[in-house]
Amino acid sequence: MVIVLLYVDDIILTSSNYAEVTRLQEELSLRFDMKKLGELSNFLGLQIENLDKGIYVSQFSYAKRLIEKFGLIDGKKRSTPLDVNTRLRRDEGTCLSDPRPFRTLVGSLIYLTITRPDIAFSVGMVSRYMQELRKSLRRG
Repeated sequence: MVIVLLYVDDIILTSSNYAEVTRLQEELSLRFDMKKLGELSNFLGLQIENLDKGIYVSQFSYAKRLIEKFGLIDGKKRSTPLDVNTRLRRDEGTCLSDPRPFRTLVGSLIYLTITRPDIAFSVGMVSRYMQELRKSLRRG
């Protein structure tokens, strides 16, 4: 079995059977103009490292760019980003003059949960709150 990942004009072929990957590459090369770039190391913000016991996938560079882009370099480190008992309320705090950067950050954090399941709960809570807030603002 060969696993095929396709994104726009990039394709990744992987399998534990090297001969099958080679056969599929040759077959695809007959129909499409293809360039072999060698062993995968980066793909869509993911760093991929082949190890003896498997594949290591990281988004370290992506996370670092997010921290720099949103000015969070001096942010506090937490082992748990959000207390599970936290309740977000729309009547607390102040409205953002332009919520687009916040939405962009939340969307970026959702993508980061691919390799960081430890932040998935917190990101999901903020995303859900953001959606509920947008719905209530439309009604009001």
